[in-house]
Amino acid sequence: MHRIYQGMLHLYRRHLAACPHRSMDYKKCKCPVWMFGSVNGKRVRKALDTASWGRAEEMLRELDPDDAHEKITVAVAGERFIADCESRKLGKETVGKYELLVNEMTVAFGKTEVKRVSPE
Repeated sequence: MHRIYQGMLHLYRRHLAACPHRSMDYKKCKCPVWMFGSVNGKRVRKALDTASWGRAEEMLRELDPDDAHEKITVAVAGERFIADCESRKLGKETVGKYELLVNEMTVAFGKTEVKRVSPE
């Protein structure tokens, strides 16, 4: 799961002790659904009091409407991504490859606005 985007909330299952699964990415059990992320620069982690993934997604949409997201250009999103890579102290070669990709995307789509970047 990616946690670098401001203003985004994500869902995960917080597995009970009796559940054999431990991965936050595993969704097929009936353990409680929680959300985490950030809203307006504040970290959020909260139980949604449901085990239904569909209901949790509905609740998340209600809490995190699309128009609440900052609209930025592809170029600005790329700059923020590179800054995040550098803050995580990724290797020079890795950052260089990402910079090449971001530069190519900026040339092709630089002024295009985006509302959301999602790993899914």
